[in-house]
Amino acid sequence: MSGLGVPKAARAACVVLMLIAGATAGGGVLSSALAQTSAGQTPPADPSPSAAKTRKVPDILPTSGIVTDIYRYVVSWRLIEFLVAASFLSLAVGVGVVIKARRRSGTREEARENKRWESYTDAGTAAFERSSYDEAETPFLAALRLAEGFGRHDPRLATSLSNLAQVHRARGDYADAEQLYKRSLAVDEKAFGPDHEEIANSLNELAQTYRAQRKFAFAQPLYERALEIREKAVGVDHPQVALTLDSLAQVYHAQGRFADAEPLSRRAVAILEKSLGPEHPNVATSLNNLAGMHDDEGNFDEAENLYKRSLSIYTEALGPEHPHVAISLENLAELYRTHGKLAAAEPLYKLSLGVLEKALGEEHPDVATTLDNYAALLRMTGRGNDAVNMETRAATIRGRAGGGQA
Repeated sequence: MSGLGVPKAARAACVVLMLIAGATAGGGVLSSALAQTSAGQTPPADPSPSAAKTRKVPDILPTSGIVTDIYRYVVSWRLIEFLVAASFLSLAVGVGVVIKARRRSGTREEARENKRWESYTDAGTAAFERSSYDEAETPFLAALRLAEGFGRHDPRLATSLSNLAQVHRARGDYADAEQLYKRSLAVDEKAFGPDHEEIANSLNELAQTYRAQRKFAFAQPLYERALEIREKAVGVDHPQVALTLDSLAQVYHAQGRFADAEPLSRRAVAILEKSLGPEHPNVATSLNNLAGMHDDEGNFDEAENLYKRSLSIYTEALGPEHPHVAISLENLAELYRTHGKLAAAEPLYKLSLGVLEKALGEEHPDVATTLDNYAALLRMTGRGNDAVNMETRAATIRGRAGGGQA
């Protein structure tokens, strides 16, 4: 994942916003696609779509306004598993990755060892932020060895365990990540007590690891406990509460409990709109998640409106060439494709692919995902040879990336 720069100027954002609104001036392809859909001018649906639907979820951005790395998770349209990759802990510390904050020792006797521990932790964090997970593991392991000497209930031990777990989870080593997060949680509970706000952060991380393995029955009680702790610790309208609500909503929906999930998701959106403003990118992320729920429930109109609003917010806040915009474009394209609105979907795939190639590079694994989704549309429109070419390119990208990323 590449570090991202400053959002594009407002002038460029207005261009895409005009397209989103369906303006026809200039003959924009996105405007034409959306206008066709609104007018009901769509080609007939393929009775047997050739590929399963995938959907992506942009991460939560820090409230400092700094644009950070992008995490994209591909999920099945049959059993949605939205992983909001950065927790709202990242909102508090102002970074876009979930690396637990350093905890400093207050004793002079530990000053030298604590400085070494901080140095290793900083080195691991820097490597993790570059997505260099193997490189991050070495200093995190060194920090853990030092932390184990600080005492069984020292918060720095919990931090090092959690940081190492984050590396394992990012690489898909969920079993190891799970055990490390459990140890970190146990240390935190001894250090802070069972109802401290820090416990909610640890619960969220462990729950997220279960969700990545589709162990929703294990994730659910952790999110429910984290929600109770956070509501008491920071208040019912805090952005951290919104994260847990959104995560719990996605678990409920994955369990087939849409009636329980949808109100939680809407409450998360309302909290973010109130606390961060209605045009904040994190509002767009929650809207994207809510849209996915309605999409899976067959509520096309509601899903379309929510996806469009999410796209509009991302475009204005981050600029039209930001990867979050590409993700949002592709989610809308997937909605249209799976409902047979193929003419509306294709220009969105093209735009999404172009943005990702420019922002992340033509060999990025996320580009491979978009190529596969675009290829599914090409097959549905009888362009099998073009689809094969895209799929071959996607496979090549994943091979070079060592298997790609989810």
